[in-house]
Amino acid sequence: MAASLPETTKQEIYRMHVEERVSGVEIAKRLGIGETTVYRELRRRGVKLDIAARYATQRKTTPEEDQEMVRLYAEGWTTDQLADRYSVNAGTVKYRLKRNNVTLRSRGGPFRDFSEEEVEQAKALYAEGVSQSKIGEVLGTSQSAISNLFKRHGIETGSRIAKRERHGNWRGGRSQIKATGYVLVRIFPEDPLYCMANKSGYVMEHRLIVARWLGRPLMEWETVHHINGDKTDNRLENLQLRVGKHGRNVVYRCADCGSYHVHPVELAEGAEEG
Repeated sequence: MAASLPETTKQEIYRMHVEERVSGVEIAKRLGIGETTVYRELRRRGVKLDIAARYATQRKTTPEEDQEMVRLYAEGWTTDQLADRYSVNAGTVKYRLKRNNVTLRSRGGPFRDFSEEEVEQAKALYAEGVSQSKIGEVLGTSQSAISNLFKRHGIETGSRIAKRERHGNWRGGRSQIKATGYVLVRIFPEDPLYCMANKSGYVMEHRLIVARWLGRPLMEWETVHHINGDKTDNRLENLQLRVGKHGRNVVYRCADCGSYHVHPVELAEGAEEG
């Protein structure tokens, strides 16, 4: 938006247009900003704009290109897509379409014509709990197009929250604790290691990886150490199981044989506790 431009840029826009007679299109290219922003700023300063001259420097399309443009637009292409295809401004595309008696669509675009198979697939996915945005990804369209599809077919879409991979924003259930640097992963009640999760269903990834390798939940007094110090490097070969709190480069091992395979055991009956 023009209001967010630095004052020096605003002044330069006005100077280039008034003193050097540079077109808005060229100003936008030189300053690396949008054409709409340039013309909005000029209008704000009271400059009367010749809309026809606005696109005077644009490449001229041929009659054959214009007809192809009309055909592609009817097939669902947007003015931005056509502008990229013919290396012209989107405004030029609109101008050419109007010159060929084409009524421009609203910004939302036309309803997509879904096949019967796509309609049934969308219904089935929604019945399974998949979100509309995720269904849109599967069918190669937008959430709004899926919403329109359901409306046209009388499918009720009451408010609900899709879960896990069915949600359009699902990113695998991984996050990082900024304060410590450790990675958290989401697990669910059906997971045999769910007892390790917190109230929100998340567990430290490094602890979970070692637990899966051992085939059992870790005990509260067991800790996992990152050998290289990188708390996000949770490869099994970078992890060591330890007893109690540990510091960097400190690990328990047997003083006799040197093995790191150590764990607490119950005292033999009758043994004295020290």
